[in-house]
Amino acid sequence: MKSGGFYCTRMGKPDVTVLTPSGRERHAGTGPAAPHDVGLEDGRKIEQIIAYMRQHLNQPLQVAMLAQAANVSPSHFFVLFKRSTGFSPIDYFIRLRMQEACRLLASTAASVKEVAADLGYEDPFYFSRLFKSVHGVAPTDYKARIDSPPWPAGRNSGKAFSLIELLVVIAILAILAALLLPALASTKDQAGKTKCASNLKQLGTAITLFAGDHSEMFPPAGDDTRSNNQLTWDAYISPYFSGVHNSQKISGADEIPPNTVKPQVLRCPSDTGPNSTWVAENFGRGNQGRRSYAMNSAGMDWSTQYQIPVGRNGRYTLPTVGAPGQHGVGVYWLDDYTSGWNAPSYKTSVVPQPSGTILLVEEPCGNNVAGNIWPCICLGPCTTTMGQGNGELFQIAPNDPNNYGMATYNSHGCNFNYLFHDNHVAALATNQTIGSGTLNLPLGMWTLSAND
Repeated sequence: MKSGGFYCTRMGKPDVTVLTPSGRERHAGTGPAAPHDVGLEDGRKIEQIIAYMRQHLNQPLQVAMLAQAANVSPSHFFVLFKRSTGFSPIDYFIRLRMQEACRLLASTAASVKEVAADLGYEDPFYFSRLFKSVHGVAPTDYKARIDSPPWPAGRNSGKAFSLIELLVVIAILAILAALLLPALASTKDQAGKTKCASNLKQLGTAITLFAGDHSEMFPPAGDDTRSNNQLTWDAYISPYFSGVHNSQKISGADEIPPNTVKPQVLRCPSDTGPNSTWVAENFGRGNQGRRSYAMNSAGMDWSTQYQIPVGRNGRYTLPTVGAPGQHGVGVYWLDDYTSGWNAPSYKTSVVPQPSGTILLVEEPCGNNVAGNIWPCICLGPCTTTMGQGNGELFQIAPNDPNNYGMATYNSHGCNFNYLFHDNHVAALATNQTIGSGTLNLPLGMWTLSAND
């Protein structure tokens, strides 16, 4: 079974195929392929990094460490690796692990749990989900298929089927189709949910790298600057996940930038809603440039906690931590005085419980476009009072036709994926996140406070 450049099995026998630095397949035992679209020296670096990955499949992948080993910046390493292999470093490493899992399941007596542990996964259920998303089959089913004897010759071998036998087979196939189609749809939804969680983890890593390069300061959620220029959190961190220099807009209403500046990591596969009218007119029918995520807003109070005016001479005043209505670290500025690239935000030290405080959320809507200021923040899980426009500042807004949160929530099994400040991702029902608050006035995981 083939997925993402790796063969898992063929006719019930392991057929291990590896991925070369060019992103092409080759069977084990053949010579290495030449790197694709990179120089000889860069190709050697990628070869060495891949060799290191293979030797450390049971250890966590640290992209910053790999970039240091290649003697390049993290952003340049990301672009170089993806250009050479066709995958991001994290996706490539996951596929290497799943390839090794195929080998272990096929050639040893190890259980799925033991294979998961050998590859560094403490949670065998998470390992099973990853395996299925890559190979299209659960590891238990794969191992059972490998261990099964060959298909026996039937009693009518060499003879034609009778009409009755054919009708029976057709009836059985019809019943199986009726049973399997819902399961296949569920599998697709689960794969989209898993890919969405992976997107958030990559974005969380990029935010961590940004903070490390900016005196432990988070990127602002957005800065609506003079001359109608817009800067958003994904533009600030773009050098760390897309290779686009931070003086370039990721997107904009006036022009369609190259596809390379609208990476798929910004879009959840389950976010399939249509574009708003202006997005469709500027970006075409392919939903190009859409973004599925937003920062947890600094608060719900307009003009003091979001859309905060910048004073004359470029004077910024951050919302007070702990003030009534204060939520997360997503600061949204209205700025008529500066270019926006030096806009301030909160330091990482203001988050007392990183593992219990939300950083990024899913917020699918027609206007949520890479680099677009609205909506760059999220005020909470749900609003039943706000209509078109302001409803897009919430994850779900039944009265806003441009808000597609409910469809994504249902496809995720009545969960949203949430990225926390410690860079873990959790799939949670909305009412699990709000503490003692409500869906339209959330507390709990939405705030910096530890006791609400």
